Amino acid sequence: MLLTALLSIFFNRTALLCAAIAALAAADLVLRMRAAKMFGEKPVIVILDAVILVSQAVALIRCAFYTTLIVCVISLVCGAVLLFLTLYETPVKKRTVRAVGCVLSLLLLLVCAFPVALDIDPDLFFRYGMQGDVMSHEPQTAETTREDGVRVFTDVVYPSEYPNNTMNIFLAPENRGTMFYIHGGGFVIGDKDWEKQNAYLEKWIENGYNVVSIDYALAPQYRIEAQIRQCGGALAYFVGNAEKYGVDPEKIVLFGDSAGGCLSGLLTAANASPDCAAALGVEPLPRGTKIRGWISISGLLDVDRTGKTNDDLKSWGFQLMVISGLHSARYVGSPLAEKASVLTWLCADFPPCYISDGNRGTFTDQALDAVERLTELGVKVESNFIPPETAQLPHIWELDVENNALAAENFEKTLTFVNGIME
Repeated sequence: MLLTALLSIFFNRTALLCAAIAALAAADLVLRMRAAKMFGEKPVIVILDAVILVSQAVALIRCAFYTTLIVCVISLVCGAVLLFLTLYETPVKKRTVRAVGCVLSLLLLLVCAFPVALDIDPDLFFRYGMQGDVMSHEPQTAETTREDGVRVFTDVVYPSEYPNNTMNIFLAPENRGTMFYIHGGGFVIGDKDWEKQNAYLEKWIENGYNVVSIDYALAPQYRIEAQIRQCGGALAYFVGNAEKYGVDPEKIVLFGDSAGGCLSGLLTAANASPDCAAALGVEPLPRGTKIRGWISISGLLDVDRTGKTNDDLKSWGFQLMVISGLHSARYVGSPLAEKASVLTWLCADFPPCYISDGNRGTFTDQALDAVERLTELGVKVESNFIPPETAQLPHIWELDVENNALAAENFEKTLTFVNGIME
C-alpha cells in the first residue's frame, strides 16, 4: 500500500498530496501490523483487512469510473463491518488501535477515490485541486513551427492582475479563423494543457483553424467574477495583437467545456450586451472585433441548477465546485448566481450558437432551455443531444474525439456549423 502511494508520484500528482497519501498509508500499515502482533487475528478480520487494502490500491491508480465506484462501495462496507467488530467484540486496548486504523483506512480510501468517483480526471484533480492560484510551472514563452506548418506560441503571458495569465496560440497555415477556448474544471481545477482537451483542439487545427487556449486564476482563491474579467482581458489582448499574429479579428468563435462553457458564454454575452458587460465588469473589445459564434460543450448555463442533474453523486460534486467559485454555500437564488448564469444574459444580439451536452450526470436540461430561449429570440442555434437509449454519454463526452465515435461525429457537425458562420 505504501509502495502504491509512493508510485502515485509518477501519475502527475502534486508532491504535497503524495506525501500526505504516503503518510496515511504508512500509519495505516503500522497500525495493522501492530494490531496483528499484539492480538492475533480472526480469519474474518484478516479477510476484511485484505479487501480494504486491495480497494485502496485500486482507488490510488487510475481506473474506469464504475470499477472505482464498485471497489469504494465494497471497501466502505468492509470497513463498516470491521469497525463494528472492533468496537463491540474486542478488548479496550485492541479496540483503540483497531478503530484508529479503520478510520485512517476509510479516510485514505475517500481521498484517493474522490476525483475518480466524480468522473473528474485524476491528473487535473491532484495537480490543481490543492493549488488554486499557483501555476504548475514558470511561464517561458516559446515559439516553434511544427512539420505541418503550424506556428506554436506556448505560455504567452497576457496582462492581468490575476495569476495563471498565460495562453497557448496555434496558428494554422490555412488561417480560416480563430477558435478561442476556455477550459473547464468547475472553476477550481484544469488548465490549457490537459491531454484530452488538446486532442479535441488539435482537430480544429487540422481543419485550418487557429486555436487559442488560455489559463486563468482558479477558485477558491478567486471568484467567478474575477475569472470572467480575466478571460475578457485575455481575449482583448489576443485581439489587440491580431496583426502581430496575422489573424483576422472579425473571425473569432468563443467556446469552452463545462465551467469553460459558462465563462465563454458570459464573455459572448458581454460582447453582445452592454448591460451584461457592465454587470460583469468586462471591458469592451477593440474596434473591428467580431465574435462570429459561441459553442457550449456540456456548459454550465444556469448556476442555480448546478446540483440538479440525473446523478446525485455528480450533482453533489458540481455543487462543491460552484460553492468554491461563488464563495457561498447558499448560492441558489442569489444575485451572484443569477449574474453568473449564461441563461440570464441570452439576447437577440447573440451570435449563432452550437450547444451540445450528454445525458448522464450533466446539464442537459439547462442546454435544452438555452436552445429553446435562443430560438425564441430569433438567434441561429444548432444543437446535438443523443438520447440515453442510443448511448449513455457523461459530462463533456464531446471532447473524447479519439475514442468515441459519437464524439467524432459531433465534432464534424460542429465543424460544419463553424465553417458556415466563418464564411
